Amino acid sequence: MPSRAETVAVVACLVVFLFFAAAWIHLPGPQMDEFLPVPAVLPSLRPTTLYNLQLGRHTVPLMIMSYVGALKGWLLSLWFVLIPRGVPGYRLLGILAGLATLWLAYRFTRRYWGRPVSLLLAALLATDPSFVHTTRLDYGPVALMQLLKMGALCVFPRSPAAACFLLGLAVWDKANFVWFVAGLGATLVILFPRDILGRLRQLPLAAVAFLLGASPFLAFNLSQRAQTWQERGRFEIRWSKLGQAEGTLNGDFMSALAGEDHLDTSPPAHDLVFPWLANAMYPLGRLRQTILLPLLGLSLLLLPLNLAIGSPRALLFPLLVSLFTYACMFVTFDGGSSVHHVIMVYPFPLLFLAVSLWTPAARWPRLRVIPLALAAAAILVNLSVNARHLAIYTRTGGTGDFSDASYRLYHFLSQQPGRKLYALDWGFSNPLIFLGARQNLFVDDIFFSLNNPSGPDHAKEVARLRGLMQDPNNIFLLHTPPRTLFPAAATAFHSLSDAGVPMRQIAAFDERTGQPIYEVYESGHPDSRPDFRSAVVVRFFPPIARRSQSYVIEVPELANQWIDLVYHVDQSAAGTATRFCRLDSQGRATMTVPPDHPIATVAITQIRPSGGEWRPARGSIQVIP
Repeated sequence: MPSRAETVAVVACLVVFLFFAAAWIHLPGPQMDEFLPVPAVLPSLRPTTLYNLQLGRHTVPLMIMSYVGALKGWLLSLWFVLIPRGVPGYRLLGILAGLATLWLAYRFTRRYWGRPVSLLLAALLATDPSFVHTTRLDYGPVALMQLLKMGALCVFPRSPAAACFLLGLAVWDKANFVWFVAGLGATLVILFPRDILGRLRQLPLAAVAFLLGASPFLAFNLSQRAQTWQERGRFEIRWSKLGQAEGTLNGDFMSALAGEDHLDTSPPAHDLVFPWLANAMYPLGRLRQTILLPLLGLSLLLLPLNLAIGSPRALLFPLLVSLFTYACMFVTFDGGSSVHHVIMVYPFPLLFLAVSLWTPAARWPRLRVIPLALAAAAILVNLSVNARHLAIYTRTGGTGDFSDASYRLYHFLSQQPGRKLYALDWGFSNPLIFLGARQNLFVDDIFFSLNNPSGPDHAKEVARLRGLMQDPNNIFLLHTPPRTLFPAAATAFHSLSDAGVPMRQIAAFDERTGQPIYEVYESGHPDSRPDFRSAVVVRFFPPIARRSQSYVIEVPELANQWIDLVYHVDQSAAGTATRFCRLDSQGRATMTVPPDHPIATVAITQIRPSGGEWRPARGSIQVIP
């Protein structure tokens, strides 16, 4: 039985994980792949899933993509019977799965490695930024995979068939889980051959249980001529994949996706619960990366010593599972190319670290202060990196694919009842359909058909787009150029508009950082309605300046205030200038062009009083040699 102190320590780990995974849970904004199961969740969309069964009047979704099953969609449908449907409730299911995974990882480790190692693992895993934030957002998806993996390992000694059923479910959830199945199988055969031979009688039942768990995935591939294998079953080695492994172990992958570059220039959190706590994350989150990689390097250096003084199986099991699982994804087409692939090796790198640090301490008790100090350092660094993530979420709201501007876009579109919505770039449909389920919002992703300008059907698809653009009932959703992922559709749209198909912009939305992200269009002449956003005029005197030359910036509307600017350099998004200058009572300030400033035209696109609300702006200065 765990002691009271051990119980308190484990509960503390669970609470810390829950805080970082669930604090300000609606941030960052909902992302396209995160909401991949939406067609399986909403009854009206279930017939549109890739593969489903028709049982009377009911459609039962089985596969959402050729390698992603509808398991999470089923669970979410049941979940929303109890929990209000919304982004917080949606994310909470994955977070609870992560909480259960953490508990099972502790129990599994305690059974085979003992109390000290299990507590070290629990603390490292509960604070690991990659585990915390892939669980929080689950855009892989990975949360169910982690839970089913640890559940299978925990029940395997008592019931191999139950364990194999859970592994089969994980393959249905996402087909690339076969990487872990292969890695685990290879490790068991190498380290425990006698145990495997002793359980041969249980193999047929275990195999049947595995096939039963994976049956929806297998049925799909039997009916579709092994479509998953045709799309993904190719050999590939790209050394650039190692960068994703590094980003996973460093824990810094999500900070870049959510707008780390804009953290220091974004306004403090103000429209959240406990804004003082959100703002406290900013000074705490000064560290960008974990120290897991150096510690794993140290563990490898200690391996010969630890093998001599400790249990070889205890050390080699987590190491080989990690290496074999990663090797499987590394040689697979597109495998290991994203963090939500690499995270499949968790928690085994952390377990290998915990065992490696504790093995010398178990042999020589006087050395225990060393692994405890190293583990404490790793945990403190993890806490800082997690605080940085929360600071980014609460200050930027998320950027790009994870922008919380999607909430404002949804609110605008919900006030356009009955109109048809067409997305001309990736990232709109799943979040907006989920947010607008009560208003029956549906977004048609027509950009896919326009994405290949050299394709044989491109002219026909452009003609279809022209017809859609001429219908005043239709609304078109685009990203701004710096945020556009697949530009071919937007290029076709603007080319048709320039060629005489009248279109007007009826709305635009910015991120909290001031960067424009969404544009909304409908049929009509641009001058048929007033500008929907009044731009602040920014003047420069002289309008052309040399390096090291003084100039005057004038913004009468913001007199007697410090100002922040968002600027473009030669039509390319450049960045944000925080507290750029303080304007006098006439709205003027004298500045000097930096001596190393690029030769370019600098255009102001957004402006605000420092820390206030962003407003669109227009004005530019040209820098010459």
